[in-house]
Amino acid sequence: MYRQSSIVSGRPLAPSWRRPSRHIRPVRLSLLLSGILALCAILPAAANPHKPTPTASQVHAAQVHAAQVATDVTKARARVIAAQSRLDALSTELEVLVERWNGAQAALVEANNQFLVTKAAQASAVARAQFAQIDVDRLAQQSYQIGPDLAGGMGQWVAVVDSIARSGGISDLTNRTADLGYVSQASRKSMADANFMRAQAVAATEQTSLALADVQAKQAVATSALTAMRARAQAQKAEVGQLTTVLTTATRSLAAAQRAAASLAHQRSAGLAAAAAARAARAARAKELARQRAQQQNSNSSGNSTGSAASGSGNNSDRHDPSSYIGHYQQGVSHTSAQQRLGALAYARAHIGDPYVAGYDGPHAFDCSGLTSAGYRSVGWSMIHFSQSQFLAGEKIPLADLQPGDLVFYATDPADWHTIHHVVFYAGNGMMIEAPHTGAFVREWPIYPQGLVPYGARP
Repeated sequence: MYRQSSIVSGRPLAPSWRRPSRHIRPVRLSLLLSGILALCAILPAAANPHKPTPTASQVHAAQVHAAQVATDVTKARARVIAAQSRLDALSTELEVLVERWNGAQAALVEANNQFLVTKAAQASAVARAQFAQIDVDRLAQQSYQIGPDLAGGMGQWVAVVDSIARSGGISDLTNRTADLGYVSQASRKSMADANFMRAQAVAATEQTSLALADVQAKQAVATSALTAMRARAQAQKAEVGQLTTVLTTATRSLAAAQRAAASLAHQRSAGLAAAAAARAARAARAKELARQRAQQQNSNSSGNSTGSAASGSGNNSDRHDPSSYIGHYQQGVSHTSAQQRLGALAYARAHIGDPYVAGYDGPHAFDCSGLTSAGYRSVGWSMIHFSQSQFLAGEKIPLADLQPGDLVFYATDPADWHTIHHVVFYAGNGMMIEAPHTGAFVREWPIYPQGLVPYGARP
């Protein structure tokens, strides 16, 4: 029995396929192979017959979900617009309050300056009043010496007699009396003016102090209102930011839901087309089998002895060697050089760490067949972005003879190429480079035997 050695462990792998029964005659085997090859030619390369076709209800549910998410996006957008409108209104109010605060600040500065001016005027008036008081005090002393009045009183006569007796006599007394009257009149006027100015300065200072206190109170109110409005505007800005985040998330969810719905619809369309093609292929195969069966019956009726000999020979030849198993696959042709295969492998190695994304073939995300097709595209060779097509098109290479850059395949049934679901680069020394699955990244990994197709492909 044919047993393929594992590239990883070196131990023989028990093949998951079975040898054809030795009781199958050569003609029947040729009919079976003809039917398989006919089916290969008819099935569309882009459809995976083993992937369930989405039902109409699944497609409808996905479309309904996308519509619901679209409604959520519309509502979220409306909330963002309303919140932004409120923020704009608050911004306008804030600008008004800022200007009011600016006005209050200017008034405060002006009131404070006026207060300083009136305080200075008050100080000057007080100083002049003090100087006038000195003159009045001196006048009072002189009046006491000559008497307050020359018209009567003993003291006044004593002062007059005393003055006559002094040097200068009556003329000197007259002069002193005249000077005293002048000083008295000027001092009293200066004192009155100073006191009047002092009273005015005190009154102005008091009014200025009251005005300053009023301006300070208004400034405090303006500052409080400005602080409150800034807090409201900041809160509203935060609300706009939160709602914008919700809108962004909903928009992304909508895009994902729309992609999912479109993908399901496409898968259903492709699945229905593949099913129709499969039915047509089965009908064509049945027709071909019926034709060949009739031909065989005619051949048997013309010479039973020859048929018996052929049958005996067929039973012996059915014990074929393992290499004849390649007949179960469509043999392809290699068109690439060793240098190209190494270049394609180098491309894959350069993208280790890039994410797996279904349907992508680069430049920074790949699925399994997207990585292999992108690798060979980088060296000038184009391949269909589909693992089964890549297997069919390439030259079939036994696993023991693989070279770096060849392609290795995995299937749910390694004997049936229709079940191939994964393709990787052979990297040498039992290693492979692959884009594994959703949530993983391109990696270099040991080849594992489960589901390994016994032949690789050389593009």
